[in-house]
Amino acid sequence: MATFSIFQHILAALSYPGNYSRLFAMSEIARVKSWTKPTKVHISEPYSGQKILLVALYQKGALREDVIAVLQSAKDKGAYVVAVNSLRLDHPEELQGICDLYVERYNFGRDFGSYKWGFLYLIKQKILDECPRLIMMNDSVFYSRKRVSSFLDEMYRTEIEVLGATENFEINHHLGSFCISISGNVLRSKRFQSYWKRYVLSDVRPAVIDRGEMKLSKTLMRCVSSSDQFCALYDSNRYREFLRQSDNAGLELVIGMTRTCEQTAERFSLVTELGDIEETYSLGLVGEENDVQIEASSTNDLMQTRMGLSKLGDLYEALNARLVGDKTFDQSLLREYIIASLVNNFRQHSQIHQNACILVYMGLPIIKLDCLYRGMLNMLDVDRILDLLEPGEAADLQRMLYARPFGGDVLFGWKRSAFLRGLI
Repeated sequence: MATFSIFQHILAALSYPGNYSRLFAMSEIARVKSWTKPTKVHISEPYSGQKILLVALYQKGALREDVIAVLQSAKDKGAYVVAVNSLRLDHPEELQGICDLYVERYNFGRDFGSYKWGFLYLIKQKILDECPRLIMMNDSVFYSRKRVSSFLDEMYRTEIEVLGATENFEINHHLGSFCISISGNVLRSKRFQSYWKRYVLSDVRPAVIDRGEMKLSKTLMRCVSSSDQFCALYDSNRYREFLRQSDNAGLELVIGMTRTCEQTAERFSLVTELGDIEETYSLGLVGEENDVQIEASSTNDLMQTRMGLSKLGDLYEALNARLVGDKTFDQSLLREYIIASLVNNFRQHSQIHQNACILVYMGLPIIKLDCLYRGMLNMLDVDRILDLLEPGEAADLQRMLYARPFGGDVLFGWKRSAFLRGLI
C-alpha cells in the first residue's frame, strides 16, 4: 500500500471545501430525483407482536448468501423480518418465507435512508407499540454463517435496553450502526421516534456519520433508564476478561492476531511494548549484544516484530537481557502489562476495524467489508481472518474484500483527496 506524503495530506485538506461542495451538490441532485421515485412494497405480511429484524440492504440482482443466512436465522427464531433495499432484485418474490416485509426504495440517504423508511413505517403502522425488541442491521458487513445464530440469540435475549455489537470511541463514544439491539421501551419513547421523523437524509458521508451514527447513539443514550443500559456486546470489558481467562498460549495467539497493517492507524507492537516497558521501569541496557534493536517509529518495525519479537516469550527474554546480573523480569507483571496494552489498543479507532481478526476469534460473526478499502487491514491480516472461517464462506469474504482495495491506491484526482479526508 502507498504511504502518503505530508504534501498529499495538505493538498487533501486544502481541497476539502471544494470536494465537500461537490458531494453536497451530488447529494441534493439525488434528493430531487428521489421525489419522483416511489418505494415499492413487494412482500407484506401481517405483524403479530414478535421481535423484529430491520435490515438496510444495498443488494442488486440477488441477495448475498451470508445475508440470506441472517434473514433465515432470524425467521427461525420467530422474528418479523423487515428488509429495505436501495437497489433492485431480479426475483424479489423469492424472499417470501424469509422476509415478512420487503421493499425497494430509490438509492438516496445511504443505510440511514433505509433505516428511516423502515422505522417510519413501523411507527405509522403502530407496530412498535407491540414490539418487545428490534435489531437494526445493514449489509456493510459480512456475516459468518456458523456464528450468526448464537450471536442473534445474545442480541435478542439480552436485558440491556440498547446493546450494540461493537462500540467506537472516535470523536464521541457511539455504537456501530451496522448492528444495534433496542428494547421495546426505547422503541416507544417519543425522543427515539422523533429522531427518525426529523432525520434529514444525505448522501454525504460525514453528514451521515454525524447526524446518523453519532446522533443516533446520543439519542439512544438519552432514552435508556441508566448509563449501564447502553453498551456493546463485544466491548473492552469482554475483551479484558477474555484475555485474563486465557493462559499464556492463548495470550500468544491473540498477540498473533493483532493487525499488522500500518497504513492508517496505530497498531499493537511488541517492539513498541519493549521500549515502553524499558522507559516505564527504568531498565538500562547492560552492554550485551542483543538480537532485537529498537528504533522508534522504524519502518523495520514489522520485520522486527515478525522475526525478533513475535511472541510474548521473546519479549520476556529481551527484557531479561537488559537486567544486570541474574535478575529476571517478573512474568506476572509482564502479563498484566501486555493485557493492559492490548485492551488499550483494542479501544483505539473503530473497534470492528482495529480488532477484526480477534473479534471473529472471540465469536463475533461480523467483518466490515471496507477493512481493506479504509487501510485498516492488509493481505496478511485478511488471511488470518479467512483462516477462522469455513472454506466456502472464506472464499466469499475474500472475493468481497478484494473487490474493494485500499482507496489510496486506486482512487485518483479529487476522489483521492476526498478519500484522505473521509468524504468518501
